[in-house]
Amino acid sequence: MNTETHHHRRILAGAALRHSGFPTIKRALWLAKRQQADLFLLHALDYAPEETETQDYDTGKQRAADARHQLERLQAAHPEIREVRVTTDRCWRALTETATELEADLIVIGTHIHGRLQALLGTTGDQVLQHLSRNVLMVRTEASPEGQPAADYRHLLVVSDLLPHCSAAARQAADLAADLGARITLLHVVEHFPTDRENDAIAPENEDPLIFRQRTRARDLQAFAAANGLGSAEQRVEMTTGTAGEMVPEVAREIGADLVVLGGPAPSLWHRLLGSRAEAIVNHAPCDCLLVLTPG
Repeated sequence: MNTETHHHRRILAGAALRHSGFPTIKRALWLAKRQQADLFLLHALDYAPEETETQDYDTGKQRAADARHQLERLQAAHPEIREVRVTTDRCWRALTETATELEADLIVIGTHIHGRLQALLGTTGDQVLQHLSRNVLMVRTEASPEGQPAADYRHLLVVSDLLPHCSAAARQAADLAADLGARITLLHVVEHFPTDRENDAIAPENEDPLIFRQRTRARDLQAFAAANGLGSAEQRVEMTTGTAGEMVPEVAREIGADLVVLGGPAPSLWHRLLGSRAEAIVNHAPCDCLLVLTPG
């Protein structure tokens, strides 16, 4: 069994100061304390340098000064915060470039459940996912009680498509759950059934194809769980005529999960053009989501 721990050591949090109570910063502080990590805060004024000519210079300068003052007050109160920064760059670009510069192994950002317009036009979170090169924790800002510290996660929903890129996420979830004493539900979704059929797993003539496929995937999920430290987790295989992006948030609501954990490969041009399951799940999940990038 793999006994390696999977703690983050350098965390970069997007400091969205417009949100009352700073839910993203609270969650980043919670994680930095638990994992004894260095925390860096970045606030982006969210207009690109090439657009600064259209901005009122004095107003922009005051906004930057106000943001830095708020961040420095937070830094003085929390020794886990190693450095604070304010930038005029696009938020997603500043986060990805700063994470590379600092060699951060986790980006923490806030997100909201998407409406149709947001889903069409995209958000900072989508842009970060499309350009990521390290793990991302997306904090559901509206679910964070104001005036209270971030609570421990109590029920993790780990999503696996049974491919190798899910193993790192499963092992990290196992570590986190053991540290917190949290429950884990391990979920595999079979999409578009029964319209999509597998050529390499054909049901015997005397067995219902749905039951056969569900039983086969349940066996594969059990093997995946045992190989990645999740042998004691509750295991579910869900068949849907829709997509995982629809089913995973539904299951998260049903079981009361407070963290969805996903594994993913580095995004390709194909993902950037057509989107990904991870983006669909994150955009509609009722709770925080951790996307763990496949090493190497």
